[in-house]
Amino acid sequence: MNIDLIKQKAGIIGESDAINQVLEMVAQVANVDISVLINGESGTGKELVSKALHLGSKRASSELVIVNCGAIPEGIIESELFGHKKRGLYRCCRFQKRIL
Repeated sequence: MNIDLIKQKAGIIGESDAINQVLEMVAQVANVDISVLINGESGTGKELVSKALHLGSKRASSELVIVNCGAIPEGIIESELFGHKKRGLYRCCRFQKRIL
């Protein structure tokens, strides 16, 4: 995918070497069916990069769900992103007590 097209579709502005490097990575990764973690300081454009990745992917016609992990309390993020089994922790603790 062309970097200028990525910028246009995702609403990314900027001409610095750093943003061009990021957009080159987006172009390389967008067509690959993998999970991508985008991290960085507040206000650095993580959401725009995620939109660019999504728009360049095979899933572009599907809905994009953006999660602000900083707003989710510590210890809950894993179950929010990956799900959990009901009472899984309780069973694990019960099992550990029997071993002791």
